[in-house]
Amino acid sequence: MEKKNSLSSKMIQYNINLKRIDENIRKVERRHEVLKCQFEKIKQNAKEESMLDVNKMLNHSFNNQEVSLICHIFVVYLLFVSTYHLQ
Repeated sequence: MEKKNSLSSKMIQYNINLKRIDENIRKVERRHEVLKCQFEKIKQNAKEESMLDVNKMLNHSFNNQEVSLICHIFVVYLLFVSTYHLQ
């Protein structure tokens, strides 16, 4: 009879342990999903910030090109005026 009780109590403990393991696995799976969502948000934010940085860089580059173009136009204008004025 003791062996049956011992076996029975071991089976009960085994089932309890299986339930705990199953609960822990579910907790880990839920946490994994939360972390995966957070990672995707971080990745998306990084992508958006990277695009903003590229836009800033392009705007800065275009602004420099515009300033350079204006300077060239002004130099051409000065050359034209000085040439015309000297005649």
